[in-house]
Amino acid sequence: MPVPAKMRRALSPAAKETFVATRGLERCVFLYPLDAWEAIEEEMGRLNQFDPEARGFVRTINMWAEELALDGQGRIALPKANPGYYLTLSLGITFPFNLAFGIPLLQKTAILFHSWL
Repeated sequence: MPVPAKMRRALSPAAKETFVATRGLERCVFLYPLDAWEAIEEEMGRLNQFDPEARGFVRTINMWAEELALDGQGRIALPKANPGYYLTLSLGITFPFNLAFGIPLLQKTAILFHSWL
């Protein structure tokens, strides 16, 4: 993806011609210069980590964050989506949930159902 010359000239030296791309809200991509991203990381670090919504927000934003450097022609290459990542992520969430809650709940339901017969 080409970055317009006007935008490249506006980058601060602290950005080191590097951007951070992450999943945005409403299925879009956010693109930040590196120095702006570092400020956002500081702000996210101040959020209450005991609040499940804040923790989920920080995890989601950071999970998709990827540093992208400008190439010699002033372009950045957005990474391709990895479908295996979604499968791994869903298994990482649902499998422990099923072990902790699903199987015991199914077992208690079966015992209750059997007692009615």
